Amino acid sequence: MSLFLGILRLVLLSVAQHFIKQKPVQRYPCRLNKGEKRGSYVYDSNGKKYLDALAGLWCTALGGNEPRLVEAATKQLNKLPFYHSFWNRTTRPSLDLAKEILEIFTARKMGKVFFTNSGSEANDSQVQAVIKKYDILFIADEVITAFGRLGTMFGCDKYHIQPDLVSIAKALSSAYMPIGAILVSPEISEVIHSQSSKLGSFSHGFTYSGHPVACAVALEALKIYKERNIVEKVQAISPRFQNGIKSFSESPIIGELIIIYGDRLRSTERIIEELKSQNK
Repeated sequence: MSLFLGILRLVLLSVAQHFIKQKPVQRYPCRLNKGEKRGSYVYDSNGKKYLDALAGLWCTALGGNEPRLVEAATKQLNKLPFYHSFWNRTTRPSLDLAKEILEIFTARKMGKVFFTNSGSEANDSQVQAVIKKYDILFIADEVITAFGRLGTMFGCDKYHIQPDLVSIAKALSSAYMPIGAILVSPEISEVIHSQSSKLGSFSHGFTYSGHPVACAVALEALKIYKERNIVEKVQAISPRFQNGIKSFSESPIIGELIIIYGDRLRSTERIIEELKSQNK
C-alpha cells in the first residue's frame, strides 16, 4: 500500500506542475489532497489526515461525503444534466431553489433571485450595475456568512440589515456544486422588468446560471440545514469556538494573537510573530 501511495504521489506532483496556483510565483510544490474527504477531515497524497478547520473556503458546511447531496446530484444528472436560463427558459430545480431562498431570507422582502456560479460573480455583477447609477444601493455580501455561520440563517438577520441586493454562494450547496446567487429587492426587480418591457429582454447572464444539477444539490443542502437545526447548533457550540481561538495566544509556538473580529463560527485573526523560535 505504501508503494502504491508513493507512486500516486509522484504522479499527482507531476500533474500539479501544470496547475496555476493562487500564488504562482511560489516555487514550492502544491500540497495535494489525494481526492478524499470524510466528514471534517481531508487526506493528503501521503495518506496523512488533516482537520479541515476552514471548511474548504468557508463553504463545505455539511462536511465531506454527505450522501444526500451526492444522491441529489446523481438523480438530477440522470434526469436533466443541463439547460440554460436565457430567453425565458428555466428548469424546475432553479425555480424551486429561488422560491426557497426568498422564503428563508427574512431580513426584508426580496423580489427575485439571479443565479451565478460563485460568490465572486455575484458581487461583480452587482458592482457593474451599481457604478452606472447615481443612487447608492446597499449590497450585503453574505457569501461566507449565510446559512448559519453567525448563529442566524443570514448575517442580515443578526444585524437587522435590510439590503437592496444580497450575494450568496459557498454553503448554498455546501460546495458540492459551484453555485452562487443574487437576491434582488422588489424595487430593483421592478425597474428591470419595466425597462425590459420597453427596451427588450435584459439579457445579462452566464451559461451555467441556474444549472439544474447545482440547484438540485443546493435545494437538498437547504433542507438538511433545516432538518438538522444547523443555526441552533451554531449558537450552542460557538462559545467554545471563540474561547478556543483566544486560547491560541497562550501557545508557546504562536506569537501575539490579535482578534480583529469574531462572531459565532467565523473569526479573523492577525498573528504578529507567526512562530516563536523553538530555541528561545
